[in-house]
Formats: sequence, structure tokens, C-alpha cells
Amino acid sequence: MTDGTESSVHRDTAGEMVCPACKARQVWSDQCRRCRCDLSLLRQWHGAGEAVRRRCLDELCRGRSEQALEYARRYALLAGRQEGARLLAICHLFCGNWAESCAALEEKPDCS
Repeated sequence: MTDGTESSVHRDTAGEMVCPACKARQVWSDQCRRCRCDLSLLRQWHGAGEAVRRRCLDELCRGRSEQALEYARRYALLAGRQEGARLLAICHLFCGNWAESCAALEEKPDCS
């Protein structure tokens, strides 16, 4: 998930995920409804990423764009480059980093 590739956790709609073991679509829980895989660490990881994303948005609302950028970088590490690219780009715009904003959106995930 930190390698920038698309993760096994698909968030098509709020509150849903896809089990990385059997690909069953379900609401977030500590156990897969189909294969009974333990999803508790995955749920905690997702919760941590969402908390960082919300903190980033809070910092933007308070006019603290540099701090928001740091949270956006943390979010990109947790969620992957593809998921975090828009938040990074927005924070770079608020900081006046036009080139970095464009680069954040143009970067392709490294799938090697």
C-alpha cells in the first residue's frame, strides 16, 4: 500500500471495502463475511489514513497550508500515491507550489 500501486482495498462507496483474500465486497468489519479472514489490522490502517486525511483538511480550513501539506504527504504514504495525489496537489496549490501540484497529479504509480 505504500508502494504507490492500487491497493486491494477498494472504497467504491463510503463504508465499503473489498476483502484482500477472497475479494468479497462488504462493509468495514474485523472479519470477512465470506472467508473469515482477520481484517482488524486492515481496518485500523484504513482508520489511521482517514484520520490523517481529515486532519489535513482541517489544517487547510484553518489556513495552515504548510501543515496541511505534511498531513497530505502522510496520507499519500498510507493510502498510496494514486489515492493521495489529489490531496497532495490541492495542498501544493494552497502553498503556491504550482509545479509540484501538477507533478503530483501527473505521477504514475510505479508498478515494478
